Amino acid sequence: CSVGGTAGKGSELFTVDEGASSSFPIRAYVPNSNPSTSGSALMTARGVVGIVQQTAGATYNVSATDIHLVQEALKSQSRLDWQIGNSDNLPPTSPEAARRELNEALVRYIFDAKTNRDANSLATQNPGTLEGAVYSYNIAINRFKDVQSKHDATLARTWGCDTLKKYKKVRSDVLVIHSTFLGLSQDGYVREMYRTNAVPEVVRTRMANIAKPLDELQTEIDVFLADINAAPANVRRPVSATVQEPEGDGSCIAS
Repeated sequence: CSVGGTAGKGSELFTVDEGASSSFPIRAYVPNSNPSTSGSALMTARGVVGIVQQTAGATYNVSATDIHLVQEALKSQSRLDWQIGNSDNLPPTSPEAARRELNEALVRYIFDAKTNRDANSLATQNPGTLEGAVYSYNIAINRFKDVQSKHDATLARTWGCDTLKKYKKVRSDVLVIHSTFLGLSQDGYVREMYRTNAVPEVVRTRMANIAKPLDELQTEIDVFLADINAAPANVRRPVSATVQEPEGDGSCIAS
């Protein structure tokens, strides 16, 4: 069984001894364990991986039963349909978290930005069309703002400076596009369109001016997401059964 993640405090890792016995298929080094932890859950940032059976506090060595074996034992002794499930927990600085959150935020943003652009390009509006587009766009831009700088270190450490540079260009261009939409509200045009269900010529001109930048942003997003959806460049594959996180010093972050 090969498991990994954080245990105890901070980002300390535990390692797994591949020579573990069938009775205790997980043998881990957990810095914050103590002799009284027998019977407790062996936790990682990704979820529960086992139940602690023996702990040698002096050396922090832990023997645990794989959580899947616990499930099988319960099934064999009970009529209850008890089963474990995927926790779907992701450590916030993991490559998987960066991949998931940036995919979600960027795919949604480009879709809602184009929808909002289209809604603001019509000479007349059906009641509710513009309101719905603006509402959805606001959710998308706020989602992007939640993650816009969150994963910079992970991008640099895992995929390298070139990928981080691509993302910084995407981020900059998203904010430029957003400034155009924001200007419609600041200049009072959104309020006017809500009142009249008509789109002023100046607004349609602004929307026409961002058509090409939006298409270019779509291409930039596609290229960047292709990078992070590929296998991370700098992940060290586990040696024996020792699980390691990606390494890197993030030295390109300030560039």
